[in-house]
Amino acid sequence: MSRTLIIEVNEDASSVVCATLLDGDAASSIELDTLPDLSHDGRTVVVMDGRSVAVHTVELPAVDDAKARKILPAVLDDKLASNDTRCHMALMGEQNPDDPSRVVAIVACSVMDNVLGLMQGLSLSPDCVVPDFMLLPSGGNEPVQLLREERLLVRLPDGSGYSIEEASAGLLQDPGIKTLDSKDWAACLRQAVSCSANLLQGAYAPRTSIRVSLLWWRRSALLVGLALLLGAVNVWYEASENFRRADQMYENAEQLFRRVLPDETRIVNMEVQLRRAVAARRRQAGGEFFVLSNQVLRAVQAGDQALLETMRYSQENGELVLDVSFASFAESTEFKSILEQNGMQVTEGSSRQESGRVVSEIRVRRP
Repeated sequence: MSRTLIIEVNEDASSVVCATLLDGDAASSIELDTLPDLSHDGRTVVVMDGRSVAVHTVELPAVDDAKARKILPAVLDDKLASNDTRCHMALMGEQNPDDPSRVVAIVACSVMDNVLGLMQGLSLSPDCVVPDFMLLPSGGNEPVQLLREERLLVRLPDGSGYSIEEASAGLLQDPGIKTLDSKDWAACLRQAVSCSANLLQGAYAPRTSIRVSLLWWRRSALLVGLALLLGAVNVWYEASENFRRADQMYENAEQLFRRVLPDETRIVNMEVQLRRAVAARRRQAGGEFFVLSNQVLRAVQAGDQALLETMRYSQENGELVLDVSFASFAESTEFKSILEQNGMQVTEGSSRQESGRVVSEIRVRRP
């Protein structure tokens, strides 16, 4: 079982009052003059004099602790004794999803600085800083108090508490309060091993040691190097696959090119030759359109009541698709006859009547 060193400090955290080493079920007192030479690699907990800490219960929105700490100054502004004193605020204990109230501790930044400076002078790095009254048992329906070294420690049912001088305790005595014996303080100290009330939050949160940081960076560098190596292998593999696919696509394109343009016996530049062939076919299509449209316009001029509504050329089928309106079905038949006499192949599609005229879809092509 790991050892826990508990250090109790005075009200302004300028000196150590006593030190206790917990090793399993055993507890031993440490001489204060031996603390600077103490070799300790376990957990270190600093127990502050509760008279330097004010604790309040406030209602906060259901947000995580990091966001809750940001809004604490606005929520507790009216509870601060003076705006001139820089204060540190910390959430004490875990959040209860069914209860919006949180216990918040307020302590002067100068006191927190004294705590860290005192521990640094002893070559110790605290894992937890907790007010003395927060070590008293809580969770019942009645307050709990304990008299220790001329001050009274009180823990309230809502999880908050306070510490005052013994001389003032008589003014605050409550017949319903549960009083612990001073011998129970040793049992209370054991609560520091797993206490969730920790003032080391925000700017005073524990920092990772240099050795751990270097180890973390070393592992991170190895992971980054491995990721870069895998990335390079993946790029090489993708490039080789792309070259293979490009060769296969070029071979397929060459086969298709020879099927479409069988007259091209030699492939020098497939793109240029294909563009040239497409341009030639467009010129041929333009000539075909001119021939067909010329025959259609002559037939329209020959009819007295024929009106050409729309005309479009289908290059794929080599034909003109017309929408022509006539005064009667007889004129439609005469129009087709004129085109057929001029050597055109005529196909009539659907016909409809619009505004007293017959509109027919006619397709014209050369045989």
